[in-house]
Amino acid sequence: MRPWVHSEPVQFALRTYALSLSLSLGPSLVPFLTALLKRKLSHKTGIKAFLRVLRREFGFDGFAFAMTLSVAGGAALGSLWDALNAAPKEYTDSQSLLDRLRAQFLILKVTAQSEDILEKPFATNALLVDEPLNRENLKGKRELAKTLMSRVDALVFWACSARIMWYFFYEPQRLPKSYVKWIATLANLDDRVVQTLRHLREGKWSYTKDSASHSNVLQEFSMELGHNASWGDPVALPAYGGAVADAAWKTLGVKNRPGVGGLPCELVHGTVGSSVGLEGSCTANYSIRGTMAFLEAIAIYLPVHFFPVLLTRPQTLLDLRKVLTTLFGAIRSATFLSAFVTLYWSSVCTTRSLVFARLFPGISHDFWDGPFGCIFAGSLLCGSSIWIENGRRRGEMALYVLPRAVRACLPDAWVRNGRGKARIAERLVFILSFSTLITAAVHRPETLRGLSRWTLSFVTKGPNAGFWKQKRRSESTPDTPTITPPTPKRGK
Repeated sequence: MRPWVHSEPVQFALRTYALSLSLSLGPSLVPFLTALLKRKLSHKTGIKAFLRVLRREFGFDGFAFAMTLSVAGGAALGSLWDALNAAPKEYTDSQSLLDRLRAQFLILKVTAQSEDILEKPFATNALLVDEPLNRENLKGKRELAKTLMSRVDALVFWACSARIMWYFFYEPQRLPKSYVKWIATLANLDDRVVQTLRHLREGKWSYTKDSASHSNVLQEFSMELGHNASWGDPVALPAYGGAVADAAWKTLGVKNRPGVGGLPCELVHGTVGSSVGLEGSCTANYSIRGTMAFLEAIAIYLPVHFFPVLLTRPQTLLDLRKVLTTLFGAIRSATFLSAFVTLYWSSVCTTRSLVFARLFPGISHDFWDGPFGCIFAGSLLCGSSIWIENGRRRGEMALYVLPRAVRACLPDAWVRNGRGKARIAERLVFILSFSTLITAAVHRPETLRGLSRWTLSFVTKGPNAGFWKQKRRSESTPDTPTITPPTPKRGK
């Protein structure tokens, strides 16, 4: 009998605790290390704060202990179940319900195996005859399933990103603050324009109605950009297109919006293109924004793609073909993000300035600039850029945005007030999701992708997971001899 330390639950617990603690404690210690290096300690990086972090991470309610209890507890229950199945027992009336169910299950299993043995000789010939056809059908079904899964991933990302972008403009409190900050940085849109869009949705700012209480917001912004203050006045701006709009633009001095009303392009575009005198061009606006997004994204995705290779397979960096493959993956991901931004802004400009507002000049710009106009069009189309990404990455991106979209769709009061039902629902979702991941890691590890596959492989297999196994093999396995030993001569 092997020692209890080498048992599967204990090994699972040790690996899970070490990995979880490194993931939770490591980032928490970064501010303290930075403060020590800069020699600028504060109440947030002092001794008391450091002890609070240690108490939180090493406590029974910490992340590491919770993950360890989940994984090791499941492994312990599995070992207990195997031990109960291995122990022979006679069926008596005094047995528990669990033993009765187990006995019935064993009877059904033996019966099914007996029927399979009886039918096997008759089925073997049919399988041998139809084996090529069955193999071809199975291959076709797998390809079809793979294609459908890729399309489902893209559909999930598209729907979730559309919802998230719409909430960013109108109900940002439903999204995480870090997420709102990241989207705002990527959108590069002045906060006063975003605030005006929210007022327009609420009816507090309008081209057709009196909105004196908020009319000065964009007037100040217009003056900061070097334009006339009346360019941001909803009373002076034309609400409809056509000849009325042309007359209003002639009075205001706006030259690049013939036939359409609404807010001038210079205020919507902000400072984008102003250095080259193209702040009023819609084409220059979304082209420059897409280019800048690509440059920012490539600076992010290059380390993301090359850092794991550098840690796990540094020898592959000597292979030019593999380096180019990794570089192409980074460029592809950056192009996806650039297309996301470009599609959003091109949809906005197409809706409110270039096409639809010109085709229907009789519709007020309260609609074109409202929640179901240009913002809706941009939110709806930007997610289609996911088709640029690799098929495997589509699933990862879909899983990344799905929880945020689901959280944003839930009633705000139902989530924030800490109701018992909300907590129960969160815990049930976590239990089902985590148990699914653990089950897949044990029985079908090929269905996992990315970081989840590596971490769960390490937890369930230990040093045999991933590149560690390959590295150990390469270090311990001697090279195959290249010199063939001489053949002994036969005696005459």
